[in-house]
Amino acid sequence: MAPPSWVILSCEPRVCGDDTVLPQGADVALSLAAPPRVAVLSVSRRVSPAEVDPCARCKSPFVLALDPSAGLVLLVAPPPPSPDDSGDLRSWTDRDGNERTFRVSLIPRPLYFVCDVAAATASHVPDPERLIFNNDLGVIAAPGGGRGSYMVVEFQFIVSGDEATLLRFSSETGLWEKKRVNNPLPRWIWRFFDVVSHAGKLCWVDTAAGLLFCDPFVDEPHMEYVPLPRVDLPPEHNGDCRGCGYCAERALASRRYVQLSDGKFSESYKAAGLPEKAPVLALVHPKNPDMVYFFVKDQLVGVDLRAKEVLEYETHKMTVPENARVFSYGLLPMELPPALSAAGRSSAAAGVAVVLPRATAPPTSPSSSPRESVLTVSPRVSLRPRALDPSAGLVLVQAPIPSGLRRAAACPGSRGGGNYMVVEFKPVLGDDGEDDDTMFVS
Repeated sequence: MAPPSWVILSCEPRVCGDDTVLPQGADVALSLAAPPRVAVLSVSRRVSPAEVDPCARCKSPFVLALDPSAGLVLLVAPPPPSPDDSGDLRSWTDRDGNERTFRVSLIPRPLYFVCDVAAATASHVPDPERLIFNNDLGVIAAPGGGRGSYMVVEFQFIVSGDEATLLRFSSETGLWEKKRVNNPLPRWIWRFFDVVSHAGKLCWVDTAAGLLFCDPFVDEPHMEYVPLPRVDLPPEHNGDCRGCGYCAERALASRRYVQLSDGKFSESYKAAGLPEKAPVLALVHPKNPDMVYFFVKDQLVGVDLRAKEVLEYETHKMTVPENARVFSYGLLPMELPPALSAAGRSSAAAGVAVVLPRATAPPTSPSSSPRESVLTVSPRVSLRPRALDPSAGLVLVQAPIPSGLRRAAACPGSRGGGNYMVVEFKPVLGDDGEDDDTMFVS
């Protein structure tokens, strides 16, 4: 089974612990789950510490942006506990003349990492001394800069201002710098829902208003703005709501909902046995704009808008707001670079850490055919499965061994919890089956 060309990436990474084990030396690993399954990025404790500073606003890691062309993932992670003596020591005298002391400290900053999924590495991005505004950060691979070179960039502006600032970090210099740029945004408050890397440029996206983009690598970046077409507002909204991002975004979701209400859609929807609930727009297929994914209760549903047909669906574990029409906060479409796609074909690819999700069933479609599953292991393990114990999820994988009947079995009863036995039965050629056969137990 060939690996997927793209994945639906969860923005909430799984931290390495009792249930998640990374290959030796790896900081990150990605499950290559084919859509509509959700792929999960696993990170080491070096990226997200076991103990988090109780005063930190960021309590768990979160994916901020991607550069799919290079397999780069920018994420923010919680900081470890601060030293007890951090902050400024100050004193005051009470009315009785007693001197009192107390310590004033700043809220600890989160940590930023750029993960190279194909190389299984995570590079720490130094704190830019509290210069980041709203985490409207993007990551983009350097053109011709060699593997692992990148920039992390934030666009900072003041409403109605003619100028803005590009705050950018280069992995080649290891430094942050501020660059003054033009501000072509119209005169209203913007909200960037996503920062996308495409064709050598970074693009800040306001789904209600337009796109802002530039080449951050040039000496004098120039910001360009492309407005999105004005959408038809719902009948209940009178007047001009063009400047209202909330209304415009809701109108876009409503228009998608009307398309799903088409008669042919209804037939396909009912045939799939999906719950009768208003769908919530989740994401668009990165290679086929006619393919759109929606949340429908606990299902992530793939719909072909042109064919007006439900093609696939799978159970998800996202928490979607009850009255939402659009909810793309927790998922990102990610095209896989060639290096990562090749990793799915062979675990012998050097430095690649790819894992499969635990205990997941195949995606469901109205007319689904059986699909095969692939076990992907680290380079130190030979790709030769020998036996299974499905009741405990055990797979015996070894280098080639002498012929014989060998099986892995979980220990029964109280001896379970990871305990097992490997057994091989070796008959003696020409034997009459009496007492000379041998059983090897380990």
